[in-house]
Amino acid sequence: MRSIEDEYEGARLGDQRLNARVKRLAGDLSARPGDSFPDVFPDASQLEAVYRFVNNDRVTLRKVIEPHAAATLDRAKSERVIIVAHDTTGFRYEGQGRRGLGRLLQKGSGFYAHMALAVTNDELRDPLGILAVSTIVRGDERTDKMRDRNAKVRRDDRESLRWGKLVEEVSDRCQGVVETIHVMDREADSYELFEYLINGKHRFVIRSQHDRNLETGGKLLDALAGAPLVVEREVSLTARVGHSAPAARKIHPPREARNAKLSVSATRVSVKNPLNKELSLELNLVRVLETEPPTGCAPVEWRLATTEPVDAPEQVLAVVDAYRARWRIEEYFKALKTGCAMEKRQLETLDALLNALGLFIPIAWNLLRLRVLSRQEQPASKVLNPTQLKVLRASSKKELPAHLSVRDAMMAVAKLGGHLKRNGDPGWITLGRGYERLLAYEEGWKLARTGNSRRRSDQS
Repeated sequence: MRSIEDEYEGARLGDQRLNARVKRLAGDLSARPGDSFPDVFPDASQLEAVYRFVNNDRVTLRKVIEPHAAATLDRAKSERVIIVAHDTTGFRYEGQGRRGLGRLLQKGSGFYAHMALAVTNDELRDPLGILAVSTIVRGDERTDKMRDRNAKVRRDDRESLRWGKLVEEVSDRCQGVVETIHVMDREADSYELFEYLINGKHRFVIRSQHDRNLETGGKLLDALAGAPLVVEREVSLTARVGHSAPAARKIHPPREARNAKLSVSATRVSVKNPLNKELSLELNLVRVLETEPPTGCAPVEWRLATTEPVDAPEQVLAVVDAYRARWRIEEYFKALKTGCAMEKRQLETLDALLNALGLFIPIAWNLLRLRVLSRQEQPASKVLNPTQLKVLRASSKKELPAHLSVRDAMMAVAKLGGHLKRNGDPGWITLGRGYERLLAYEEGWKLARTGNSRRRSDQS
């Protein structure tokens, strides 16, 4: 695995000193991602260097993350098809006087980040990194409503366009390198977006929420209810904390982890254009329904609109699995907010916060990937090189198994970061801290071997 500094290799910030500084800052922050800047950089001159960096006019979010996006694409080259999970999250900041922030649905002010996370199209769903990011800053609600009321045409800066714009950016980057399937939650359920993606020959799986009119005269939900059963399946559902916003909490209620029995059906429909009844588009639909939910729990139900084929059971299950990969981006947002404490950064301007976000985007990816890999039982050689495995064995106080799995290795790495086995699976911060310590040990190991080789050469 690469060190976090490698994610900034090739940075082009307009100054060689800035290019070198972003790597140093990332390396220091990745060892203590959840700590404040003053705690990570207790030396006054170092702390001042951090603030100068995030407030530098030549530094932008796009420039900072570009090397990581390029590294993400490089990791994707070995795949035939990847999943690209799209979603939006808000960053909220307390207090007054921060310049450039906007209105949020919840109390406080902040901004929204819309991201595209690359994930392997397999059961592992290995996060490969962030391919693109856009940001949204909302203005005054009253002013926005007045502008919408007075507009004679649909605004070309409306937020809903962010889905298609990021698909286009990702597709331009990935063209000729790897095929992509774009996966989105129900907020992206838009006829306009479906039309845009189909015309652009983009593959997608999008969760549907609207009951649309069909060209046959019926309704979409009726067509799904009558769709033939294709396959039944049992899957593990992760626990979910209810959303803090009341409206979102109704859509995403809290739940405990459980195994769910699912029935999966599929059909093909022609959906009418809501603004022009003479037009329509063809969509494949997949319905996933939990058949035996626990007492008092609403059954899981996904209605998925897709361009993927649904003619055979394995094709339908591939659509379901593609959508299941979307949860990786929700985990990624937790890594940014919990593991990297992005919402606790005491910076005074939007630009400084966005530049700090650029620093933490690769660090959060690294935390997420370590956590994902810590659950696997594959050989440890899949994620650690031979030197790292030697160093891990040498630094471990307890003898490690002869045939080390990824999970065994990651638990040993977490122990280097202070994790106690009795506390269950490692958290974001301890796992990342342990990994950075392993990289430091590896560097020391290499220097020691180089020094020994030189001494033997001098003696001969």
